[in-house]
Amino acid sequence: MVLSANLPIPRANPNWHVSMEGASGLAEPLAAALCAQWAFGFPRVPRPAAQLTHGFYQYPAGMQAVAAVNLLKTMPPGVLLDPFVGGGTTLIEGMRCGWKTIGADVSPLALFATTHHTWLMSEEELASMREQAVAIISAVDPSYDVQLARPTPGAGVDDVAGEVQALSPKPRLQRQAKHAGSRREGATTWRSWEPLRAELERVVAAADASVSGGGVLTTSSPTARSPLWFCYAAAQQRSARFRLASPLASFEHTVSSYIDAVCKLRRSVPDGAAEASLVLADARQLSLERLGLPLADAVVTSPPYAGVYDYLSHARQSRASLGVQGDAPLMGLTGTPEGRGDWPESWRSDLEIGARKALRKTRVKGAFAKAWERDQDAWLTSVRSNLRTGGRAALLVGDGESIDALVSTAAAAER
Repeated sequence: MVLSANLPIPRANPNWHVSMEGASGLAEPLAAALCAQWAFGFPRVPRPAAQLTHGFYQYPAGMQAVAAVNLLKTMPPGVLLDPFVGGGTTLIEGMRCGWKTIGADVSPLALFATTHHTWLMSEEELASMREQAVAIISAVDPSYDVQLARPTPGAGVDDVAGEVQALSPKPRLQRQAKHAGSRREGATTWRSWEPLRAELERVVAAADASVSGGGVLTTSSPTARSPLWFCYAAAQQRSARFRLASPLASFEHTVSSYIDAVCKLRRSVPDGAAEASLVLADARQLSLERLGLPLADAVVTSPPYAGVYDYLSHARQSRASLGVQGDAPLMGLTGTPEGRGDWPESWRSDLEIGARKALRKTRVKGAFAKAWERDQDAWLTSVRSNLRTGGRAALLVGDGESIDALVSTAAAAER
């Protein structure tokens, strides 16, 4: 059980005031979760806690892993549900406990991230991904000295992780030079990524064709696994953040880091641990029973902050930045929509609870707050229907625009 592991304790901050009510066995870990979220933020996980795949692809407003572990301390073991799964922090920690984990989200991007954060890839799958990455990089630039180690026959997970760690191409991750007078000094331009994207798309399409018997896969879901696209997306994200100069070096290092992270995740879960069950679903309408999934013993989640984020707008922007052009689907979507009106209904912002866009568009005073209350009632009612008798829920809430999250959530729970 990972819950018995030593956890980092945040330094005292005079600006914090934490009040506790109820039994100490529940109140203290809840307070510790809140302090961990404040102190450590996201995505970095402080030692001695383990980073694993947490935040490998950084999803907005992620829960700190240390906070999740503290919340899980208050839960009965069994089936864990997170109806706002985001990047999958709670599920990763639940898997480490040996629990069955279920995640739902209305955002296809969230499910894409969580799918790859919780995937316990086999040695064969890791080796295949690495070989494909080497082939892609070499095809784009035959002179590039690829340092991704080829797998040793019969190598175990520890051996694979060791090879990757020893041959990590991190020293080649140079920042872009700044050009005086440039309006976008040091900014990453996706044009330089086009050769890599085109070759990746060709290799993935060929692999899909071999699986489908020579045709093109035309159906997909946001939970479909595509580790090379996942690493490509994460590499773009890192390049933008750190202004990295070489797309190939960024992609190579990201693949290397992902293999290492997955190996560490595999070592951290009990033998026979089940991978997460993931569904694209609105928390207000989620029914585990209709999906053929077991009711939850525990719910651990961080619901949306009222009027703060636009998760689906972010999802559209992130998906579009990949520039997918082929017929093979990614995140349940083929190609890249050209305009706002071209996105499927499942990607539209009006499906989102408490979106910032909805707040900005509100013209009638109090209308947003009333809609927020209705949504709070709906998703909490849904969560209750998905809990077994005697089950328990722990929520990490954050204030929104002019809405006190604690008061709002408590009032909805009592209605």
